[in-house]
Amino acid sequence: MQIQNSCLVDSKIFHILFSHQSYKKWYIWLCLVLASCALLGRVFPPDLEEEKKDSFFEKTGHEMLKMLQKEQKLGYLCDNGVFIKKVWGGKIEEDSVRQDITLVYRRNDFDKLKLLLGSELSVGPGLENVYYIILKLEDIKQYRLDEPQPLIQYMGPESLELLQKPFVISMIKVTRYSVTAYQQGEAELEGVYIPHPLVRIQGSTGSKSTRESDEYGYNAFVGYKTYDGSEWVQKYFEHKPKADLVILNPLENDKIPEVRLRLQGSILNYSQIPEEYQNQLRIYLMVQDEYQNDYWLLQSKAVIDRKTGHFGGMLMLGTLQSGNGHRYSIVAFATYFDINREANSKIPFLPFNKGQALVNVQRQDNF
Repeated sequence: MQIQNSCLVDSKIFHILFSHQSYKKWYIWLCLVLASCALLGRVFPPDLEEEKKDSFFEKTGHEMLKMLQKEQKLGYLCDNGVFIKKVWGGKIEEDSVRQDITLVYRRNDFDKLKLLLGSELSVGPGLENVYYIILKLEDIKQYRLDEPQPLIQYMGPESLELLQKPFVISMIKVTRYSVTAYQQGEAELEGVYIPHPLVRIQGSTGSKSTRESDEYGYNAFVGYKTYDGSEWVQKYFEHKPKADLVILNPLENDKIPEVRLRLQGSILNYSQIPEEYQNQLRIYLMVQDEYQNDYWLLQSKAVIDRKTGHFGGMLMLGTLQSGNGHRYSIVAFATYFDINREANSKIPFLPFNKGQALVNVQRQDNF
C-alpha cells in the first residue's frame, strides 16, 4: 500500500469514514503513524532517479575521492584516484562555494562509504538491518591551482613523460560532514524508515572543532579534478620557437669586484621569432656557487627590449657576508611562462628551456 504525505482527504470520503466508528479509529491511527514517522525520520526512501540526477560529479564538476584526505593534493600526479607524487606547482586559490550536498548510499554501496570515511565511520552491530545511509557534505570550498607549471626539478627532458600525465588541478573541501542511517520501521506499514542509532562519525578528520558531538567530521577534502599535463607541455613548450641567447656581460672567467652584478645579453634570432611569441617570451637568470653546488638559485627575470631583443637583469653572487673568492656559474634561459618563485626558487639542475647561455666568473671583492 502506498501512502501519500498529506492527511487531507475528499470531504465526502471524510464524512463516510467518520460515520462508522471503526473507520474513524483506523484513520486516527494512520495520522498518528504518519506524524510519528515525520518526527523520527523519512517516510519514503530517496527516489533513485533523483539520486542519479543529484550526483556528486554533476553538482561539483569533481570526482569523489575514494578516501577522505586531510591535506590537499594539488599538483600531484593522479592515477584512478591514487595520488602518486607532487610534480606541479602554481598559485593556490581558494573559493567558498557555500553549497551543501546530500548523497544516498544503498546497501550495495556501503563498502564504498566505509572506504571513503575509513576510521572516521563508527558502525555498531546490526548494519545488515540498515536500508540506506545519507552522507551530508556541508559548506563546500574549492581549492584550485592557478597558472600551473612543473616544479622546476621536473623540468629536465627526462621528466617529459611524467609531465604528460594527469595531475590534480582542483580539490573540493567540506567544513563539516555527517551520516544518518535508516532502517525499516517496526510498524506494519510499507515504506516507513526510521534513523538507525549505531552508525556515526568519529569526527577526528582535519582540525579540531569546539563542538563535542561525535556525529560529525570536520575539514576534509572529498573531491578532485585533474588536468592533462600533455596539454600544458604542448601549449608552453613543444610548439614554441627556440631563442638563441648570448651573454655579453660578464664574459667567461671575468673577475667580479662586488656581490651585485648587472648581466647583459641578446637574443640573436629575435627578429625571426613571430611577434606573438616575442610577447610571450621570458628570460630568467640563475646562479650556482661552485663551492655549494647542490642547487641553482633563481635570480631576477630579465627585462627584454621588445624591439631589439637585448635583455638585462641584476643578480647576486653569494651574499654580503659570504661568497668572496668563490667561482659562480651564471645562466640565462628562456621560457614562455612565468616561473612561480615560491615553488621554484632552488633547483638541483638547469631546467628544460627554449634556449640558454652560460658563463663562469669569479667574485673578487675590491676592499
